[in-house]
Amino acid sequence: MNPTAGRGAALGVWRRLEGLVAGRPGLDAVVPGSAAEARDIAGQAAASGVDRVIAIGGDGTLALVANALARSETALGVIPAGTGNDFGRSLGIPRRPEEALEVALGTDTRAIDIGEVAGGRRFLNVAGTGFDADVAAAAARFPTGLGGMLPYLLGAVATLVHWAPVPMDITVDDQVFSGPHTLVAVANGQFYGGGLHIAPGADNRDGLFDVIMAGELTRPGILGIIPQVQRGVHIRHPAIRVARGRMVQIRAAAGVHLHLDGELHQPEALEFRSLPGALTVAAPPIG
Repeated sequence: MNPTAGRGAALGVWRRLEGLVAGRPGLDAVVPGSAAEARDIAGQAAASGVDRVIAIGGDGTLALVANALARSETALGVIPAGTGNDFGRSLGIPRRPEEALEVALGTDTRAIDIGEVAGGRRFLNVAGTGFDADVAAAAARFPTGLGGMLPYLLGAVATLVHWAPVPMDITVDDQVFSGPHTLVAVANGQFYGGGLHIAPGADNRDGLFDVIMAGELTRPGILGIIPQVQRGVHIRHPAIRVARGRMVQIRAAAGVHLHLDGELHQPEALEFRSLPGALTVAAPPIG
């Protein structure tokens, strides 16, 4: 359990579940003191043959644990308690903690794909570069005490002031797309950013990324397309192209930012590959 997830919301979730967990045989509860400790605990669990690691937190917590569990026999259980909870949304995990706990402990599991960037860091939902990554970088410069979505709103305003599309060469398997781009989202799942439906056709069981490429958009154009992204209808926009592939390579000017599931990351290169079926998760049956 990550007590800082969701700006403290995870702690409230844990208090609701603590008694239920204490009454179940074979369950151990751990509150790591750091991200490194959380990763180590999950890795040790997988190495020792633990059946399941259940993570209470947001997408950052889940990605951290998933990095340790990937390609092991240990399944990931998900109890959403973060700000965005996009991974839980994509799996159909209930938002009510007590119901999510039952799913996390249940017998229904599925193997899903995860993404990997050059250097070995893995992601669950979306890797992105361009405008959205620049917003994340700008938001990180504001005090965390501002709370809520305010740092991201301020980051978006700060980014729009000086924004210009970035020349990129994007290779998706054997397809090449060149020109100025506002953003590129390498999507394993459908959602990011707290419910933005960036890749409505993505399927985290098909072994392929959906690569969403937004071409040259003006500042008003960016503001205008955001409501379309919320509804998942932006893919009809003439500036949007979608390609599918297992391998993605992006060539851009030095200094561009990259986020993995909303967390800023400095990779060795902007190169991504899909890892089909690399993570087992506990999730409701697919209807």
